[in-house]
Amino acid sequence: MEFLWALAACAALNGAARRILPSPQPIDTRIVSGESAVLSDAGFLSLGMRRDAADLGFIRLLLYYGTPQAGLPEDVVENGGGDYPEILPRAQRILNLDPRFEYAVIYSAGSLAFNLERTNEAVELLNEAIALNPDNIRFRALLAAVGVKNRKNRADTEQILKFLAPVLASKDCPTFLKSMAAFLNAQIGRKPEALALYRDILATTTDAGYRRLAQLMIKKLNAR
Repeated sequence: MEFLWALAACAALNGAARRILPSPQPIDTRIVSGESAVLSDAGFLSLGMRRDAADLGFIRLLLYYGTPQAGLPEDVVENGGGDYPEILPRAQRILNLDPRFEYAVIYSAGSLAFNLERTNEAVELLNEAIALNPDNIRFRALLAAVGVKNRKNRADTEQILKFLAPVLASKDCPTFLKSMAAFLNAQIGRKPEALALYRDILATTTDAGYRRLAQLMIKKLNAR
């Protein structure tokens, strides 16, 4: 049932989230722990379903990252804590299956760098993606932003926002990157830019957490 549901969702992940690239290279044999036997690379390739395998792998990554990790203190779980060690290998496997899957790379690298504080893994994934698509401006913009994310002064914050601009302009930009950029704009006094991003979040996402944060920040910024 999960397999059929996931394949039905493939159409939503195709098209705009991919770029035209050369044919994928021979498949990497990495198998991520916890993946069902139905996701066998050889099985999908024999059916000509490489793209569908990548789509299903991304859906599984989202489910994995969205599920609280067992054994963590309750307060850590409530605050979205956890280390999620399989995000990088899962993302690398998706990239290897379908280098056109731009959104999966941006989502995974952004999560690693800005949510999980694993900058080195984000850089590794982005470098692999850039090697397959050297002209992708979003990969390069996100890589640049990751490279300066730990700097603290206003100039560095402005630099991060400049590098993120091409990603934010994409209709497939992940909500958490919009939220991060809105916060950074608010932090350095760019009220109009912050408000625009928070309003965009309200208009484009159904995620209750991001919507609640956006509503609170809009109220706060308008009170200034």
